[in-house]
Formats: sequence, C-alpha cells, structure tokens
Amino acid sequence: MITVVSLNPAIDKTYRVSSLQPGRIHRVTKVEASPGGKGINVAKVLKRLGIDVRVTGFVGGGTGEALLRGLERMVIPHRLVRIPGETRTCLNILDEAGRTQTEFLEPGPAVPKDQWEALKETVAELAEGSRVVVFSGSLPPGLPTEAYRELVFIVQSRGAKAVVDAGGAPLDRALEACPFAVKPNGAEMASLFGKEEMSESERLKALRDWNRRGIPFACVTLGEGGALASAGGRVYRVTPPAIEAVNPVGSGDAFAAGLAAGLDRGDGLESTLALATAAAASNALHLQAGQVDENQVASLQEQVKVTVLSP
Repeated sequence: MITVVSLNPAIDKTYRVSSLQPGRIHRVTKVEASPGGKGINVAKVLKRLGIDVRVTGFVGGGTGEALLRGLERMVIPHRLVRIPGETRTCLNILDEAGRTQTEFLEPGPAVPKDQWEALKETVAELAEGSRVVVFSGSLPPGLPTEAYRELVFIVQSRGAKAVVDAGGAPLDRALEACPFAVKPNGAEMASLFGKEEMSESERLKALRDWNRRGIPFACVTLGEGGALASAGGRVYRVTPPAIEAVNPVGSGDAFAAGLAAGLDRGDGLESTLALATAAAASNALHLQAGQVDENQVASLQEQVKVTVLSP
C-alpha cells in the first residue's frame, strides 16, 4: 500500500488553443479538467499502474467537493481533511502552434492550526498500513516550512519509507529528517544551492552528499535529459526513450509515482529507475497530467537505458 500526501491539491484545467497571443481573445478547441496538484497526479498514476493507493491532504469549498467526486470516479480511496476556503484551480494553456504550455497556479487556501494537527494524526494512522508514503507538491498558506520534515519523522517512525518530491525551503527542511528517497527536478535542485544551473558533476556530488547525510536514494529529474540518481554506493544516469511529447506537464509526478511503485514492490534499483522514467514518458504522451497507460509504460520501460557511472 502507498499513501500519497497532497497538502495543496487542485482542480487541474487544461485549455488547448491554436495559438496563444497575449492580449487577444482565444477560442479554446479542447478542455480537460480533473483532480490534480502534484500529489493527486502521483496517486492517479499509481492507480493506473495497478498499485493500491490512498490519498490524504486538505480540501475545501465547492472546488474541493468537485475534487472529491473526481477521486471517487477514479476509485481512489481518500481521507482528506476539510478546511475553510476554496481548493485551488490551476490552469494549463497548450499552444498548438508554438508547442508550448503556460501554467497559472493558484496559491491555495490557508490551513488553520487545528486542521494541520488533524492532518498529522491522519498521516500517522495511514503510515501504519503503508510501505511507502509520498509527499509531493507545494505547501499551502498557513503551514510552516518544516511541514514535510515533521511528516517524514512521523511516517518513518512507523516503519514506512518516505519519498519527498518538492522544492525550495520545504525540501531543504525535509532533508533534515533523512527521508528514504528525494526527487527534486533540476531547477529545484539548482535553486536549493543558490544557482541558476548546475553541471552534471555538481549534481552528482550533491546526490552523493545526500546519501552520506542518511538519505538512501537520491535522484534529480532533468526533463528530456532523463535523470541522475545515487544509491547503494553507485551513481546512475537514466536516459529516457525518444518520444514526441503531447504535454510534459505532470511527468515529474509520474516519475515519483513510478519510483514509489518500485519501492513498494521491492524492485531492484535499476528496474525502479526504468519504471519511473517510463511512467514519466507515458504521461508526456497524454494531454492531461497524471494519465499513463500501463501497457505503454511496460513497453517504454524496455527502452529506458540505465547506466552505472561509477561505483
């Protein structure tokens, strides 16, 4: 069983337009809307991969009710804590001519202290029956930057493996709790070290340093460039299959889902990295974030190349 903690979920809405031109009226050619936010996307991918998954986090208002109905349609069990305010809506505009995507991400509602305490109790209970707990996405207003740090301690004290997919100060503080696995993207890792960009050698050094700090599995995703990982005394370069992406939004979430699935099943490290990369590629072949095809993932996994860079 995998539990996904989504502290700032959303209704994700995708607009497809022929050409995005600022200041002009646009006719939307296609609209997609579904429960989203990084954590919910992780759960959707896990469900499509046939993994037992459940979700916790915060939900509020009419948008929150729509999110709950969406989870029920997808048959994803949930124990979401209700809060005042309105669950956020996030908009992604796909420009067909320019082959770009433009995102508008709302901040989300503030979380009162009592509801934060209720969430911590819920996470503790769910961790008891979980092999893996995934923490993914931004923090909503009202939560301390050490929120993930607190939750990782709670989860791992109950025997589950914590996987953290976040950035900024929340990730920095979470590292102090030594989660089993961390998976920032390239921009998030660079920002953590006060840089605009990092070389491969700098990234690998950071991953090894995280291992030495007590984090067994450290990984950074690099979009079309694949991923780098360090675990078990080895470092790896992961090369994804060549694809014609439809919408890459959510591919990092799909990678986190594949990583969690491999850990839950007890797969080997290289197999887990290949599964995570294949899930990310399958997501990029779909219009809506968090959508993968299990058979397609299996086919793509065979095309992923995992190279050991050094012992």
